[in-house]
Amino acid sequence: MLITNMLNDTHARATEFGVDSALNLPFPAVVKTGTSSDFRDTWTVGFTQNYTVAVWVSNFSGEPMVKISGVMGAAPLWNRSMLHLHENIEPTAFPAPENMIQRPVCTIYGLRPHSGCPSVMTEYFYPENLPEYERLSNNYQVENLPAEYNEWLVTQSESSLVSEQLKILFPQEDDYFLIDGVAGGQKLELK
Repeated sequence: MLITNMLNDTHARATEFGVDSALNLPFPAVVKTGTSSDFRDTWTVGFTQNYTVAVWVSNFSGEPMVKISGVMGAAPLWNRSMLHLHENIEPTAFPAPENMIQRPVCTIYGLRPHSGCPSVMTEYFYPENLPEYERLSNNYQVENLPAEYNEWLVTQSESSLVSEQLKILFPQEDDYFLIDGVAGGQKLELK
């Protein structure tokens, strides 16, 4: 159930696919995309409590598509299929992961929130990990993070980690999005 929860998380997908991608539905849905080497084919597979839908897109000749990824090729078809299947059925939410407890975490640090944390989200924890979660002080500093965060910290700018000023958290530098001006109504959410 934990993987189901992860693949159902629209906020987790936002960094990679944007806040209003074809992967987002008005009801709970688990979804995963894929793109083969050289863009030869793309796929999107997802499910609700009622239906499972898989979509594959490619050229019959085997020729590569023009930089079409899973979210741009197969996902729009998956989205329309899921919306059609659920026209008269309101999908129910997925059950929470068993034997896990929800706690707030800082979206920047990934640890227990403190007063300088600009936004908070809820994550699942195994009960045996709660003592470490609770142990973390509300005043921890970036330099006191455990070693497993070093790789992530290298990708963060120093100003986004320690500045108390107003800042843009999303999109990040070098993010890119394909926005179809013809379709209209597409939005890019700033955080």
